[in-house]
Amino acid sequence: MNDWFEAEKRVERAHELYESGRWEEALRELRAALRVNPNQPEWQYNLGVTLEAMGRFADAIDAFKHTLDHEGEDVELLNILGINCTRIERYADALGYLERAEQLDSTEPASYINRIETYTALGEHDQARTMFYMALQVAEDEPPKAFLNMAAGLLVCGEIDRALWCLEQVQRLDPNEEQLHARLGNAWRTKGDTEKAYASYIEHLRREPGDTETLLDLGNLLVEMNRPSEAAEKFRRAIELEPANADAHFCLGQLALMADHPAAAKRSFQMTLQIRPDRPEANQRLAAIALIEGDADLARQHLQAELEIHYPHRCVASEEELGRLLLDAQMAVQAAEVYARVVRLRPDDAKLHHQFAVALFLTGHTESGVRHCRRAVKLDDQFLLAMHNLTVASMQLGQWRHASYWLNRAKKISAKDRRMRSLRRELRAVIFRDNVRAFMQKVAGRRAAKR
Repeated sequence: MNDWFEAEKRVERAHELYESGRWEEALRELRAALRVNPNQPEWQYNLGVTLEAMGRFADAIDAFKHTLDHEGEDVELLNILGINCTRIERYADALGYLERAEQLDSTEPASYINRIETYTALGEHDQARTMFYMALQVAEDEPPKAFLNMAAGLLVCGEIDRALWCLEQVQRLDPNEEQLHARLGNAWRTKGDTEKAYASYIEHLRREPGDTETLLDLGNLLVEMNRPSEAAEKFRRAIELEPANADAHFCLGQLALMADHPAAAKRSFQMTLQIRPDRPEANQRLAAIALIEGDADLARQHLQAELEIHYPHRCVASEEELGRLLLDAQMAVQAAEVYARVVRLRPDDAKLHHQFAVALFLTGHTESGVRHCRRAVKLDDQFLLAMHNLTVASMQLGQWRHASYWLNRAKKISAKDRRMRSLRRELRAVIFRDNVRAFMQKVAGRRAAKR
């Protein structure tokens, strides 16, 4: 009986600690209480809420599932599970929970609203819009959260003005929505209005000073605004609030790299990987530093580690940099694989086609390299380096007329280019040797015929 009483006191204490933001202490109290009675669903729910606040979403899911097992099907719990599964990219599980919530009560808009976010994360934007309209259809009043989630999806699709319209509806319906100003900041930043984005982020942080995600967004905006000192202060503040925030350490490393402080950048990126070994681009940045320092073996280790990270959302700029680093580290086969992906995303980018061609040349796929090099020149008829490489490739294939053609094209652009002048001399010498050899073979053939 005393143990039970003590456990209840711990739960009460945990609630007070949670309300004051002392989540680690609240967690300890709840775990101690659950050791006395692990099958108390209300305490498991409180444990889930605390873990969720700490950003430990996988652990929170386990606690909420435990609650669900004891409480039975519950619309609120199923929605909470769906939200948390979306946060850790367990999208199939998220949809499963949210569909179960709809089956329990198809007139409750929450399951539709939450699926807007899940489908947006999956890139299934038509489905996200269907969920948006379903939420509006079943709700008695216009749900501001539906407009908030739809705005995020529209931003991903590049429909910035429509996203801003959705956020205006949120402001009309619920001006105190806690994510409103953060989302407005994202929208104005995407539109290129840095001043409005800055004002929106500041307003959000005035209301939610502990929001590390928005601190990082603001820090990156300040980098774009060429205010690096203020950006560094935001990144450090995020680390103070959340020391194990891998993204905060990564952002600080990026800033150090931009300021030409490779040692500080290296420490930040190493800390990033210590916290989250599969954090995309951290190994990539360490590889770049290793190449600057002349340690190609270490660079190759980091690049191999980067390639092993499954990250389907990598942007084209990051892929391009990865390909270039792979070329610099003499990993041409892997570079060709990266550029093959990138040129499919950017088929009209001359530079990418040329880089892909270089990787193909280095792996011995000369004819394929020629095709992409010619595509680069078609896209940019002033691309001297591509013409240089086409000349070299044509010479390697013994196609002297093609080599001469590319040399003449290059000469019209820059007659004084040293690389092309050197190639002209080399081509003349090769053609002369071939002509002499052909002449000697012809003479030898005539002599043989006379005999």
